[in-house]
Amino acid sequence: MAKQGKFSTEEIDFLKENYCKLDIQEICNILDRTKDSIRYKASKLKLKSRNIFEELKEILKEIGE
Repeated sequence: MAKQGKFSTEEIDFLKENYCKLDIQEICNILDRTKDSIRYKASKLKLKSRNIFEELKEILKEIGE
């Protein structure tokens, strides 16, 4: 089960350093967080993912299109 609650300083630092380098699933696995929580925190930190089109493909896969 994924962690809940506040992100630690280490998790935030990891996100800042790796959000644009790793795919979101890898980050989820490393931090033991859900995709939604990673996306939400990244948006609050104004981080950009490595490729918006890859993110969109992942979202579409999740909803079955």
